[in-house]
Amino acid sequence: MFKTFLLSCVILTSFSAVAKEITSPFYLPKTGHILTQTSVNYDKSKIKTKPTARSYHRGVNEQITTGLTNNIALLLTGDLNWVRQKQTTTDSLPRTAGYGAGLKVQGEAGGILTQLSTLYHQQTEADFTPRRE
Repeated sequence: MFKTFLLSCVILTSFSAVAKEITSPFYLPKTGHILTQTSVNYDKSKIKTKPTARSYHRGVNEQITTGLTNNIALLLTGDLNWVRQKQTTTDSLPRTAGYGAGLKVQGEAGGILTQLSTLYHQQTEADFTPRRE
């Protein structure tokens, strides 16, 4: 199911590129425009202890920025994270889900471009385990 979810995220976010420089850290969408940023993360680590411990982390993050005015934008975020830790005695799979909202304000004074960003983010433990009865 996780692979299906990742595949659907890639398909839904694959569209033709817009001829704008959106990779700049100071890019801010203009009034009525929307910018979405999707990222998928995976990493694996192994700790050489007795017993050997392994850790796997998978995550999906989405950030949506919409321009309210030419210098102010609304920022919405959401993420899902899966962490799997394996040892000889325990095997756990905690999952967390998070969401956030904030604002970005951009201004220019004397040829210097500045941007102020604020974000409130809430992280909660999520239980997506199917119930077996």
